[in-house]
Amino acid sequence: MNREGQYEYRINSGVLSPSQIPKLQQKLDDLLPYSLPVTRRIEYHLSHPIPPTARIFVAAADVAGSTDGDGDGHGEKTDVLYDNGGDDAQSNQPLPSTQSSHHPDDDEHWLESWLLTTTTTTTTTTTSSSSPSSEASNNYRPWLASHIDLLNSGQTQVWLFASWEAPSPSPSPSLSRSNDNTDTDTDTDTDTDTDTDTDTDHLTTGGGSTSRGDVSVHKSLMHELFTYIYTVLVPAMPLEPSDEWLQLKRTGKTLTTPYSRNKVLFGTVGEKLWHLFPQEARARTDPGYLKYVFSPEEKEDAANPTAAAAAATTTDNNENKNMSLLLPLPPGYKFGEMRPSDLQTVLDRSTIPRTLSTLRQYVSVGIFSSSDDDYNHTNPNPNPRGPVAWGFLGKDASISSLHTEPAHRGKGLAVCLARELLHRQRQRQTRAASPFPEDTSTPKGGTGMEMGCWAHADVSQDNIPSRRVMEKLGGKPMWMVMWTELDLEKVMSVE
Repeated sequence: MNREGQYEYRINSGVLSPSQIPKLQQKLDDLLPYSLPVTRRIEYHLSHPIPPTARIFVAAADVAGSTDGDGDGHGEKTDVLYDNGGDDAQSNQPLPSTQSSHHPDDDEHWLESWLLTTTTTTTTTTTSSSSPSSEASNNYRPWLASHIDLLNSGQTQVWLFASWEAPSPSPSPSLSRSNDNTDTDTDTDTDTDTDTDTDTDHLTTGGGSTSRGDVSVHKSLMHELFTYIYTVLVPAMPLEPSDEWLQLKRTGKTLTTPYSRNKVLFGTVGEKLWHLFPQEARARTDPGYLKYVFSPEEKEDAANPTAAAAAATTTDNNENKNMSLLLPLPPGYKFGEMRPSDLQTVLDRSTIPRTLSTLRQYVSVGIFSSSDDDYNHTNPNPNPRGPVAWGFLGKDASISSLHTEPAHRGKGLAVCLARELLHRQRQRQTRAASPFPEDTSTPKGGTGMEMGCWAHADVSQDNIPSRRVMEKLGGKPMWMVMWTELDLEKVMSVE
């Protein structure tokens, strides 16, 4: 602490090597379900061919002069002042100037030291006091982790999680709502015999009040991320748009024009990070999505207080959970794999900026009519009928683009489809955790929760039918997220 009563923080940052990623995964697992998008995106990263443009980046704050954990003083360093007074989570105070000294030989030492520290709610959340005590401030070491791949411009390029997104031990529920809601291409059927609560006043965003000093440190961590992307990764990107970006533009997908490699799309950004994205640098924002979370069996979370509390939240006041998981696929329908022509249909129906190559990388499930033999892999019909419903698991394993054709709505197909996707996610988690292979050649229509794993979905706040589907399967809206494309050149000029 200096003479003005301010704590001096140091920001360390670095890119993880393959051998370090499992240690980060453990830190992220300790903060499930709040770290779900980044956790699942990294799992996808490890289970597929890794493009040379992909990076896993971390930044962490430490009290200057500390000798604990990440306080070795090496790696990328930025000194920050922590103001000890005030309660203004939306503080617009400028970021401290960055004075970094980079020592490549020391990065490995800092990262290893930080990765071995234990993540707890004490050190990853803010104190609710408006004037943090010396002990509380000294123990506050926030951090962030992100998966970055700038290759697919116009599509999601960055997944981000910050430790202060997880709630404190005594959360004060709050909700930062956006008045500007944006629809997705999610269009599902709904059953009218179930009165589903779609109120969002109970969203559990957690955490206490955030002091001005906390916000200053949070801004500095985000600035470290923005600076790394802009100064290291952006210059390696082409100055001219790729063929895939031009294809997205030709087909009328949601894009900002003209093309600029400085524009980076951050996906499923949690509401506790929104105010850290400079408004004047936002080239595009799609707000208004609810993050629905599906909890595993509670016995799986007994050793993790953060996860246990979240699991209890997702099961409270949800009487339809056990009943919904038993619903079979209606007669006359069957699950099947989506064919290339089917994927093109999905793209044609949506303005979401995705390409065929991206959609092929997703786990997909279709529902087909079994009243004819049009869908037959061994004897394909020259003019096969397409699926009547479909859905996907994105690269972060979120349920995505759930859709039922109008003529087939009202039969519960969307619920069955989402349940099958949850089952597929369970299979993926089981395979990742077990050395023994599992037969996944045939869709089984399972509950999606047999072995216990967290799952999630992003649903537009005003898409009531899709929200009902999520809630029938036991999903609970936990917080709000948005997609925002940030012009990093403007970020640097603003800050």
